[in-house]
Amino acid sequence: HAEGVALAGGLLEYGGPDPGRQDNGRRLVREAYGKMGGLGLEVAADNPVAPLLEIGLHLQLGDQERALGSYEENRKLFDAHFLDLPVDLVSFVAESHITAGGEDNLLRAEDLLRRWLVKHSESTKFTDSQKASIQLLVGRSYEKAKRYEVARNEYTSVVNRFPGTEQAVEARFGIGETLMSQKI
Repeated sequence: HAEGVALAGGLLEYGGPDPGRQDNGRRLVREAYGKMGGLGLEVAADNPVAPLLEIGLHLQLGDQERALGSYEENRKLFDAHFLDLPVDLVSFVAESHITAGGEDNLLRAEDLLRRWLVKHSESTKFTDSQKASIQLLVGRSYEKAKRYEVARNEYTSVVNRFPGTEQAVEARFGIGETLMSQKI
């Protein structure tokens, strides 16, 4: 299965076959990953959040367009269960809203991320790096909304709470970018 995943994944990533065959290739890769347990996700048909976990499958297969489409189709289900989903799915959705911009998208990203932080900030279920990445996204959301002081506070929180993470380095750059944006 591993060799097949590597071959099909490479073909899909580097613009291999036509769209019909790409769908078939994605299906085969998804099945192979499932048999190997390589996605780290269980997507049983009777699982009520199975449509949401498929977002993760699409992301693992490098198909962000389908992942976003799957999220949009299942937005209400996502809202009901996002606190129990893998952190990479929550990050993907928040980043999508931040990238889209606009007041509604930025408020939605902020709400999702804040709620996640409130529930999981003291949890041992997530690593410091995962928590820092969520906090960093909160800062990016504020920065995109041109709320530079608040963004700087979020970035500073990342630096202070999670000093040994890659996100702390990114947060330092974020602090500098907000200062430059304000011409300070």
